Amino acid sequence: MNSKQFKGKRHVVKKVFDDVFGKYDLMNDIISLGIHRIWKQNYISWLNPQKHTKLIDVASGTGDIAKLYLDRISNEGEVYCVDENNEMLKISKKK
Repeated sequence: MNSKQFKGKRHVVKKVFDDVFGKYDLMNDIISLGIHRIWKQNYISWLNPQKHTKLIDVASGTGDIAKLYLDRISNEGEVYCVDENNEMLKISKKK
């Protein structure tokens, strides 16, 4: 793949996420039949977060992992969410 093709695909992917940010969580539920929630819970269990720790969540989407992480440590830690889509980050902050 040359750089022009990569930029074109990147633009398409960005547009998809720009268009669906408000329905992203619902789409994940439908596409995975809700199983993504179990995967995320299992991931948090595997991480075994401890109080007063920090997490950097890259490609954080709407912040499901960040919320689960903070819930697990009773909000006694920090999470930094990184995502290219500002609208998804706004949803993440509300969670």
